[in-house]
Amino acid sequence: MQILGPAISIVAIASSFFGHWLGGIEGGVGIINNTFRTKDRELNQKYIRYGVIGFVVLTAWIAAIVNPSVLSLIQSLSGTIIAMVLYLLPMYAIHKVEVVKPYRGLASNIFVTTAGIVAVSAIIYGLLP
Repeated sequence: MQILGPAISIVAIASSFFGHWLGGIEGGVGIINNTFRTKDRELNQKYIRYGVIGFVVLTAWIAAIVNPSVLSLIQSLSGTIIAMVLYLLPMYAIHKVEVVKPYRGLASNIFVTTAGIVAVSAIIYGLLP
């Protein structure tokens, strides 16, 4: 176990790195292709792949230099997203989806929208230095 433990750890770390690396690169290339490719124009995949790799390396380098607290990042991002989903997304749906048309124009909509804006702005204000 003393010999196999470190070897298994190294293999696990390497496979995790390659899984995230390859998934991130393929995801980035796919996003660019789906966003900018048209029927009339084909994009050069070689340059797109190099650009995405450069972006990933530069982003990882900046993250390594800044060294942010991962737990505080997760807390701040998840709090903002949860507040948006709970408060603002239903109010947006009320004004865009025909099925919930009877709920438009209620006073509670103004209250929920205001509470959502206050919650999101408080979270964003807490992130500022």
